[in-house]
Amino acid sequence: MTHLETVSRKVESVARVFFIIGSIALCAIFVLMFGDVVGRLFYHPIVMTAEVSEYLLVALVFLSLGFAQFKGAHVRAEILVERFPWKWRTILNILALSLATVFFAVMTVQIGERAYLDWVAKSVLSLTTVRLPIWWTSFLGSIGCAMLVISLLVQVVNDIFKLIKS
Repeated sequence: MTHLETVSRKVESVARVFFIIGSIALCAIFVLMFGDVVGRLFYHPIVMTAEVSEYLLVALVFLSLGFAQFKGAHVRAEILVERFPWKWRTILNILALSLATVFFAVMTVQIGERAYLDWVAKSVLSLTTVRLPIWWTSFLGSIGCAMLVISLLVQVVNDIFKLIKS
């Protein structure tokens, strides 16, 4: 097993852990919403259901990005590219992944900066009587984007090595 395969498997394992956490967040949203609906039937809804669900949704979406990239689960438009020869498809894939890497690297930094500023300012979501801190949602977004950047980089390097070997 090469070093690249080892790194790729380890990164995929970390991405899988994040995906599992995101899946748990999805289950928690379902349970919370179901409990709230049942509670409303008996005039005792669960307090802060919408706010906590919004936080869990951030975890679900951002923490699942890296694993979805590894599994090829993101939306792709390949109607034109699939007609190209293998080498051209690989080159175009490297370019597209490289652009996505740059975009999400900038996004990681920007969201991370927002998380830090919210943490320092002790910013809160005050739509309800309970004031919820908002820095950790930005932190999860930054972590998820960072995992996506790492996944993209691993795929770029894998594609470059495939191109070199052929």
